[in-house]
Amino acid sequence: MVSKLVDVLQRDMKILRYNGESQEDYVGRLVYSALSHWIRYVILDEVTQNKRCKSKSYILRRGQTILENLVESLPVCKNWVYGDSKTIKEQVNPVKVIRERMLSAGELLEVDENGSLGLPTYKKMQLDRNFSRVLGLCESEESYMFVGVTRIQNVQCNGNSIPELKNVEVDSYLNWLYQNVSWQLCSDTELSAYEFFNPYSKKPPYQSWNNRIIKNIQYTLGRLTLFNGMHEYYILKNYKDEWYSSKLATVLVDYREEKRIILGVRQKYGNSMKATYEKRKSVVILNLYCRLPLREQAMLETFCWPLNNWNDYLNYVIPVEVWPMLEHLLKNNLGIELEERV
Repeated sequence: MVSKLVDVLQRDMKILRYNGESQEDYVGRLVYSALSHWIRYVILDEVTQNKRCKSKSYILRRGQTILENLVESLPVCKNWVYGDSKTIKEQVNPVKVIRERMLSAGELLEVDENGSLGLPTYKKMQLDRNFSRVLGLCESEESYMFVGVTRIQNVQCNGNSIPELKNVEVDSYLNWLYQNVSWQLCSDTELSAYEFFNPYSKKPPYQSWNNRIIKNIQYTLGRLTLFNGMHEYYILKNYKDEWYSSKLATVLVDYREEKRIILGVRQKYGNSMKATYEKRKSVVILNLYCRLPLREQAMLETFCWPLNNWNDYLNYVIPVEVWPMLEHLLKNNLGIELEERV
Protein backbone atom coordinates (compact mmCIF):
# COMPACT_ATOMS: atom_id res chain seq x y z
CA MET A 1 0.00 0.00 0.00
CA VAL A 2 2.75 2.47 0.99
CA SER A 3 4.79 1.67 -2.11
CA LYS A 4 1.74 2.08 -4.37
CA LEU A 5 0.88 5.47 -2.87
CA VAL A 6 4.46 6.68 -3.30
CA ASP A 7 4.38 5.46 -6.91
CA VAL A 8 1.14 7.36 -7.56
CA LEU A 9 2.47 10.59 -6.01
CA GLN A 10 5.73 10.24 -7.90
CA ARG A 11 3.98 9.68 -11.21
CA ASP A 12 1.39 12.43 -10.81
CA MET A 13 3.78 15.13 -9.56
CA LYS A 14 6.90 14.00 -11.46
CA ILE A 15 9.05 14.32 -8.34
CA LEU A 16 11.92 11.84 -8.55
CA ARG A 17 14.23 10.68 -5.81
CA TYR A 18 17.76 12.01 -6.32
CA ASN A 19 20.96 10.04 -5.80
CA GLY A 20 21.71 9.67 -2.10
CA GLU A 21 18.33 10.90 -0.86
CA SER A 22 16.87 8.97 2.05
CA GLN A 23 13.38 7.52 1.76
CA GLU A 24 12.26 9.71 4.67
CA ASP A 25 13.37 12.93 2.97
CA TYR A 26 11.98 11.87 -0.39
CA VAL A 27 8.54 10.99 0.94
CA GLY A 28 8.63 14.22 2.98
CA ARG A 29 9.08 16.17 -0.26
CA LEU A 30 6.22 14.26 -1.89
CA VAL A 31 3.90 15.02 1.02
CA TYR A 32 4.99 18.69 1.06
CA SER A 33 4.02 19.28 -2.58
CA ALA A 34 0.96 17.02 -2.39
CA LEU A 35 -0.39 19.01 0.56
CA SER A 36 0.18 22.26 -1.36
CA HIS A 37 -1.88 20.90 -4.25
CA TRP A 38 -4.66 19.60 -2.00
CA ILE A 39 -4.93 23.09 -0.50
CA ARG A 40 -5.80 24.36 -4.00
CA TYR A 41 -8.70 21.92 -4.16
CA VAL A 42 -9.80 22.70 -0.59
CA ILE A 43 -10.60 26.20 -1.88
CA LEU A 44 -13.23 24.59 -4.14
CA ASP A 45 -14.93 22.49 -1.43
CA GLU A 46 -18.70 22.79 -1.82
CA VAL A 47 -19.42 23.55 1.81
CA THR A 48 -20.16 27.28 1.61
CA GLN A 49 -22.26 29.48 -0.64
CA ASN A 50 -19.13 30.91 -2.20
CA LYS A 51 -17.35 27.95 -3.76
CA ARG A 52 -14.37 29.97 -4.96
CA CYS A 53 -12.88 31.09 -1.66
CA LYS A 54 -12.46 29.78 1.87
CA SER A 55 -11.44 31.28 5.20
CA LYS A 56 -7.90 30.75 6.44
CA SER A 57 -9.26 28.81 9.41
CA TYR A 58 -11.21 26.43 7.14
CA ILE A 59 -8.11 25.78 5.02
CA LEU A 60 -6.10 25.15 8.18
CA ARG A 61 -8.61 22.61 9.55
CA ARG A 62 -9.06 20.75 6.26
CA GLY A 63 -5.35 20.87 5.49
CA GLN A 64 -4.51 19.47 8.89
CA THR A 65 -6.82 16.51 8.32
CA ILE A 66 -5.27 15.88 4.91
CA LEU A 67 -1.74 16.08 6.28
CA GLU A 68 -2.50 13.72 9.17
CA ASN A 69 -4.00 11.21 6.72
CA LEU A 70 -0.96 11.47 4.44
CA VAL A 71 1.46 10.94 7.34
CA GLU A 72 -0.61 8.03 8.65
CA SER A 73 -0.47 6.43 5.20
CA LEU A 74 3.26 7.23 4.79
CA PRO A 75 4.70 6.98 8.32
CA VAL A 76 8.30 7.03 7.04
CA CYS A 77 7.99 10.82 6.67
CA LYS A 78 6.64 11.43 10.17
CA ASN A 79 9.88 12.86 11.58
CA TRP A 80 10.37 15.03 8.48
CA VAL A 81 6.93 16.56 9.06
CA TYR A 82 6.67 16.65 12.84
CA GLY A 83 10.29 16.66 13.98
CA ASP A 84 10.50 15.60 17.62
CA SER A 85 6.84 16.45 18.21
CA LYS A 86 4.24 13.71 18.12
CA THR A 87 1.46 15.83 16.62
CA ILE A 88 0.98 19.04 14.70
CA LYS A 89 -0.48 20.76 17.77
CA GLU A 90 2.84 20.59 19.64
CA GLN A 91 4.65 22.84 17.14
CA VAL A 92 4.10 25.58 14.61
CA ASN A 93 1.54 24.03 12.31
CA PRO A 94 3.08 22.95 8.97
CA VAL A 95 -0.26 23.50 7.23
CA LYS A 96 -0.31 27.13 8.36
CA VAL A 97 3.28 27.63 7.20
CA ILE A 98 2.66 26.10 3.77
CA ARG A 99 -0.58 28.08 3.41
CA GLU A 100 1.34 31.31 4.08
CA ARG A 101 4.11 30.28 1.67
CA MET A 102 1.51 29.70 -1.03
CA LEU A 103 0.03 33.12 -0.29
CA SER A 104 3.46 34.78 -0.56
CA ALA A 105 4.10 32.87 -3.79
CA GLY A 106 0.85 34.02 -5.43
CA GLU A 107 -0.54 30.48 -5.40
CA LEU A 108 -3.33 31.78 -3.16
CA LEU A 109 -4.87 35.26 -3.11
CA GLU A 110 -6.76 37.26 -0.49
CA VAL A 111 -10.13 37.99 -2.09
CA ASP A 112 -12.17 39.95 0.47
CA GLU A 113 -11.96 42.19 3.51
CA ASN A 114 -12.12 39.15 5.81
CA GLY A 115 -8.91 37.71 4.40
CA SER A 116 -10.60 34.75 2.70
CA LEU A 117 -8.37 32.99 0.20
CA GLY A 118 -9.05 32.09 -3.42
CA LEU A 119 -7.10 30.81 -6.39
CA PRO A 120 -5.51 32.96 -9.08
CA THR A 121 -6.89 32.70 -12.61
CA TYR A 122 -5.31 29.80 -14.46
CA LYS A 123 -2.30 31.01 -16.44
CA LYS A 124 1.25 30.16 -17.43
CA MET A 125 4.15 32.53 -16.85
CA GLN A 126 7.19 32.07 -19.07
CA LEU A 127 10.06 32.53 -16.60
CA ASP A 128 12.87 31.17 -18.72
CA ARG A 129 13.39 30.09 -22.30
CA ASN A 130 12.96 26.51 -21.13
CA PHE A 131 10.09 26.52 -18.64
CA SER A 132 6.87 28.20 -17.53
CA ARG A 133 5.30 28.49 -14.12
CA VAL A 134 1.68 27.35 -13.78
CA LEU A 135 -0.80 29.18 -11.55
CA GLY A 136 -4.37 28.23 -10.69
CA LEU A 137 -6.33 25.16 -11.79
CA CYS A 138 -7.93 24.04 -15.03
CA GLU A 139 -9.85 20.98 -16.21
CA SER A 140 -7.38 19.95 -18.91
CA GLU A 141 -5.18 16.88 -18.59
CA GLU A 142 -1.92 18.77 -19.07
CA SER A 143 1.16 17.38 -17.36
CA TYR A 144 3.12 19.49 -14.87
CA MET A 145 6.17 19.03 -12.72
CA PHE A 146 5.59 19.93 -9.07
CA VAL A 147 8.35 21.95 -7.39
CA GLY A 148 8.04 23.29 -3.85
CA VAL A 149 4.58 24.87 -3.56
CA THR A 150 4.19 25.61 -7.28
CA ARG A 151 4.29 23.78 -10.63
CA ILE A 152 6.37 24.22 -13.77
CA GLN A 153 6.15 22.99 -17.33
CA ASN A 154 9.00 22.53 -19.78
CA VAL A 155 8.23 24.85 -22.69
CA GLN A 156 10.68 26.12 -25.29
CA CYS A 157 10.22 29.83 -25.96
CA ASN A 158 12.02 32.26 -28.21
CA GLY A 159 10.27 35.32 -26.79
CA ASN A 160 10.98 37.41 -23.72
CA SER A 161 10.55 35.77 -20.33
CA ILE A 162 8.75 37.41 -17.42
CA PRO A 163 11.09 38.14 -14.49
CA GLU A 164 9.74 36.53 -11.31
CA LEU A 165 11.71 39.00 -9.23
CA LYS A 166 13.36 42.19 -10.42
CA ASN A 167 17.14 41.86 -10.38
CA VAL A 168 18.97 44.70 -8.65
CA GLU A 169 22.67 44.32 -7.92
CA VAL A 170 23.24 44.50 -4.20
CA ASP A 171 26.06 47.03 -4.58
CA SER A 172 23.81 49.35 -6.63
CA TYR A 173 21.05 48.90 -4.05
CA LEU A 174 23.41 49.84 -1.22
CA ASN A 175 24.70 52.91 -3.06
CA TRP A 176 21.14 54.04 -3.80
CA LEU A 177 20.11 53.55 -0.17
CA TYR A 178 23.04 55.53 1.24
CA GLN A 179 22.40 58.37 -1.20
CA ASN A 180 18.68 58.70 -0.51
CA VAL A 181 18.20 58.44 3.26
CA SER A 182 18.19 61.38 5.66
CA TRP A 183 21.30 61.51 7.83
CA GLN A 184 21.73 62.76 11.39
CA LEU A 185 25.02 63.37 13.16
CA CYS A 186 25.57 60.86 15.99
CA SER A 187 26.61 62.03 19.44
CA ASP A 188 29.05 60.01 21.53
CA THR A 189 26.15 58.92 23.73
CA GLU A 190 24.23 57.59 20.75
CA LEU A 191 27.27 55.75 19.40
CA SER A 192 27.90 54.09 22.75
CA ALA A 193 24.37 52.62 22.67
CA TYR A 194 24.81 50.86 19.32
CA GLU A 195 26.01 47.43 18.45
CA PHE A 196 27.99 47.57 15.20
CA PHE A 197 28.04 45.02 12.42
CA ASN A 198 31.58 43.91 11.56
CA PRO A 199 31.77 43.49 7.74
CA TYR A 200 35.16 41.75 8.04
CA SER A 201 33.87 38.98 10.30
CA LYS A 202 34.06 35.44 8.92
CA LYS A 203 31.28 34.31 11.25
CA PRO A 204 27.59 34.18 10.34
CA PRO A 205 25.93 37.63 10.52
CA TYR A 206 24.14 36.96 13.80
CA GLN A 207 27.55 36.39 15.44
CA SER A 208 29.19 39.43 13.83
CA TRP A 209 28.00 42.25 16.09
CA ASN A 210 30.08 43.99 18.77
CA ASN A 211 29.98 47.11 20.92
CA ARG A 212 33.00 48.85 19.41
CA ILE A 213 33.19 50.90 16.24
CA ILE A 214 34.97 49.04 13.47
CA LYS A 215 38.06 50.94 12.35
CA ASN A 216 38.78 51.96 8.76
CA ILE A 217 35.26 51.50 7.40
CA GLN A 218 32.86 54.03 5.96
CA TYR A 219 29.64 52.01 5.80
CA THR A 220 28.02 49.61 8.24
CA LEU A 221 24.84 48.84 10.13
CA GLY A 222 24.03 49.55 13.78
CA ARG A 223 21.32 48.19 16.01
CA LEU A 224 19.66 48.80 19.37
CA THR A 225 18.30 45.87 21.36
CA LEU A 226 14.60 46.11 22.17
CA PHE A 227 12.87 43.07 23.75
CA ASN A 228 12.30 39.38 23.03
CA GLY A 229 15.34 39.34 20.76
CA MET A 230 14.00 42.21 18.63
CA HIS A 231 16.26 44.98 17.31
CA GLU A 232 15.96 48.46 15.84
CA TYR A 233 18.31 48.92 12.90
CA TYR A 234 20.21 52.00 11.74
CA ILE A 235 22.29 52.62 8.62
CA LEU A 236 25.62 54.17 9.60
CA LYS A 237 28.25 56.02 7.62
CA ASN A 238 31.51 57.73 8.50
CA TYR A 239 32.23 61.07 6.85
CA LYS A 240 35.32 63.12 7.79
CA ASP A 241 35.70 61.15 11.03
CA GLU A 242 32.12 61.85 12.08
CA TRP A 243 29.45 59.15 12.28
CA TYR A 244 25.98 59.71 10.84
CA SER A 245 22.93 57.49 11.24
CA SER A 246 19.57 56.91 9.59
CA LYS A 247 16.90 54.67 11.08
CA LEU A 248 15.91 51.86 8.76
CA ALA A 249 12.42 52.53 7.38
CA THR A 250 9.59 50.35 8.69
CA VAL A 251 8.80 48.95 5.24
CA LEU A 252 12.42 47.80 4.89
CA VAL A 253 12.33 46.18 8.33
CA ASP A 254 9.09 44.37 7.41
CA TYR A 255 10.86 42.83 4.41
CA ARG A 256 13.99 42.01 6.46
CA GLU A 257 16.06 44.28 4.25
CA GLU A 258 18.68 44.65 6.98
CA LYS A 259 19.85 41.23 5.79
CA ARG A 260 20.40 42.59 2.26
CA ILE A 261 22.33 45.57 3.68
CA ILE A 262 24.51 43.22 5.73
CA LEU A 263 25.28 41.12 2.66
CA GLY A 264 25.97 44.23 0.60
CA VAL A 265 28.33 45.70 3.20
CA ARG A 266 30.23 42.41 3.42
CA GLN A 267 30.63 42.36 -0.35
CA LYS A 268 31.75 46.01 -0.40
CA TYR A 269 34.62 45.14 1.96
CA GLY A 270 35.71 42.04 0.04
CA ASN A 271 34.17 39.57 2.45
CA SER A 272 31.16 38.22 0.54
CA MET A 273 28.94 35.77 2.37
CA LYS A 274 29.43 32.24 1.04
CA ALA A 275 27.02 29.44 0.24
CA THR A 276 27.74 25.98 -1.09
CA TYR A 277 25.90 23.79 -3.56
CA GLU A 278 26.14 20.31 -5.01
CA LYS A 279 24.67 19.08 -8.27
CA ARG A 280 22.79 15.77 -8.15
CA LYS A 281 21.65 15.41 -11.80
CA SER A 282 17.97 16.37 -11.42
CA VAL A 283 18.43 18.71 -8.45
CA VAL A 284 20.89 21.05 -6.79
CA ILE A 285 21.43 20.87 -3.01
CA LEU A 286 21.94 24.41 -1.67
CA ASN A 287 23.40 25.13 1.77
CA LEU A 288 23.08 28.68 3.05
CA TYR A 289 24.84 30.02 6.14
CA CYS A 290 22.55 32.95 6.84
CA ARG A 291 18.87 33.85 6.52
CA LEU A 292 17.83 35.89 3.48
CA PRO A 293 15.67 38.98 2.93
CA LEU A 294 12.00 38.16 2.65
CA ARG A 295 11.76 38.52 -1.15
CA GLU A 296 14.55 36.05 -1.89
CA GLN A 297 13.45 33.68 0.87
CA ALA A 298 9.98 33.66 -0.68
CA MET A 299 11.51 32.72 -4.04
CA LEU A 300 13.27 29.71 -2.53
CA GLU A 301 10.10 28.70 -0.68
CA THR A 302 8.15 28.93 -3.95
CA PHE A 303 10.35 26.86 -6.26
CA CYS A 304 12.29 24.60 -3.85
CA TRP A 305 11.80 22.04 -1.13
CA PRO A 306 13.36 22.44 2.32
CA LEU A 307 16.05 19.77 2.67
CA ASN A 308 15.92 18.31 6.17
CA ASN A 309 12.32 19.06 7.22
CA TRP A 310 9.49 21.43 6.31
CA ASN A 311 10.95 24.10 8.63
CA ASP A 312 14.52 24.14 7.22
CA TYR A 313 15.32 27.72 6.17
CA LEU A 314 18.99 27.23 5.28
CA ASN A 315 19.12 24.10 3.12
CA TYR A 316 17.11 23.52 -0.05
CA VAL A 317 16.51 20.97 -2.79
CA ILE A 318 16.34 22.95 -6.05
CA PRO A 319 15.16 21.50 -9.39
CA VAL A 320 17.82 21.96 -12.08
CA GLU A 321 15.22 23.72 -14.26
CA VAL A 322 15.06 26.72 -11.92
CA TRP A 323 18.64 26.66 -10.63
CA PRO A 324 20.03 29.18 -13.19
CA MET A 325 17.35 31.71 -12.19
CA LEU A 326 17.96 31.26 -8.46
CA GLU A 327 21.75 31.11 -8.85
CA HIS A 328 21.68 34.51 -10.56
CA LEU A 329 19.39 35.88 -7.86
CA LEU A 330 21.73 34.78 -5.04
CA LYS A 331 24.82 36.18 -6.75
CA ASN A 332 23.32 39.36 -8.18
CA ASN A 333 20.65 40.46 -5.69
CA LEU A 334 22.51 39.39 -2.56
CA GLY A 335 26.20 39.26 -3.46
CA ILE A 336 26.52 35.71 -2.13
CA GLU A 337 29.57 33.80 -3.36
CA LEU A 338 28.56 30.30 -4.44
CA GLU A 339 31.05 27.46 -4.12
CA GLU A 340 30.34 24.11 -5.80
CA ARG A 341 31.09 20.97 -3.81
CA VAL A 342 32.47 18.14 -5.94
